[in-house]
Amino acid sequence: MAIETCQLTGVQTAKLVKCDYCGKKVCYQALKAQKRKKIDHRYICKACWSDMKKRKAYKSAN
Repeated sequence: MAIETCQLTGVQTAKLVKCDYCGKKVCYQALKAQKRKKIDHRYICKACWSDMKKRKAYKSAN
């Protein structure tokens, strides 16, 4: 695993996740919420959480 930099906070970490709504690689500090789907997880960052259209899409995802 390589050390990567979070695109929102600038923190360097080995574990980044991709936000499903903006496509940025974010650390767990910049992650607002995660939800389990039947197969995978859904992630939303704090920046996307403030956008109501993206938040509604996250909340309605199964």
